[in-house]
Amino acid sequence: MENLDIDMQNIDMGISIMDMETLLPKQESKDRATKPLKKSRRSRSCCEVFLYTVLFLIGLTTTVAVASGIWGYKVMGREVIRFTVTTPLSFESADIMDEDDCDVEKERANLFFDMLVAGQEPIEDLSFSAATINGCFIAYSDYLRGNMFVSLEEKDLSVKMSLPAYFLPNGNHRYFVAEAELNIGPTTFSTSLDTLTPVEGISSPTVLAKFDTHQYEDEEFDFEVQYGKFLNWYVPQDYIEQRENIMDYLYEDPEIAPILSGVQGLSINHDMITIHVRRSGDEVNDKTENNGMGRRMTNYYSIMKSASSSSIQRFIGF
Repeated sequence: MENLDIDMQNIDMGISIMDMETLLPKQESKDRATKPLKKSRRSRSCCEVFLYTVLFLIGLTTTVAVASGIWGYKVMGREVIRFTVTTPLSFESADIMDEDDCDVEKERANLFFDMLVAGQEPIEDLSFSAATINGCFIAYSDYLRGNMFVSLEEKDLSVKMSLPAYFLPNGNHRYFVAEAELNIGPTTFSTSLDTLTPVEGISSPTVLAKFDTHQYEDEEFDFEVQYGKFLNWYVPQDYIEQRENIMDYLYEDPEIAPILSGVQGLSINHDMITIHVRRSGDEVNDKTENNGMGRRMTNYYSIMKSASSSSIQRFIGF
């Protein structure tokens, strides 16, 4: 009997163990539980690959940019040495204008162009002597002072320059030494620039441009290229034969067009350079009044008259 009781207990324990096994999750459940871990590892691996790829591209781009910058810096440095010299020009000393008088000249020029931009006629033509240009506009410029000198002769403007190149690669203690000229004829306009020391591989002059000039009935200027050269590049003959007006692009600019429309011409006489105002008749003034500009300029003169600036009052004549 005792043996029978023991066997019955063993059978009960076996059944209990079987019941527990049925209650425990099967191996398949374990596999299911571990699958998200495998997916997480794969996602993490993809993120790492993407991150490394982005870092590689950024590093490659940075390397290329730095290499290009170094290459460009060296190329520009060679060209700076090519076009500059170590000995600057010495210019004749200009009489420096009194600062207050210089401010008058600057404000006179500003008022002249402000009125042109506003579509109004300046009171008088704008004229400057070579002494004013050298003793005011150049003498009070930190960069141009002692490095540029302007001469005016009949129909010719000449500019000698010895410009520091310290802000360019290899430009420390080097200077761009050149002379520019502008010639105004009855129907022609020419300008040139040439270095005083020949540049290797560049034929002289460095820059040269000649234009045929006309003024049509609509009062617009016409500049047609007759000849053009920049370094060793020449304006193609087929373009010259097209006789295209290069001023058309300027007349399309809303800021420059009013200035051109208000200017009659440019002249150089008796050591003076003058911008001549186009004097419109009463008909044009009426048109200006209709578009509201006349009222605005009346207010403009009222403001100028009441301004405390003595220089502006001296220019206007009050």
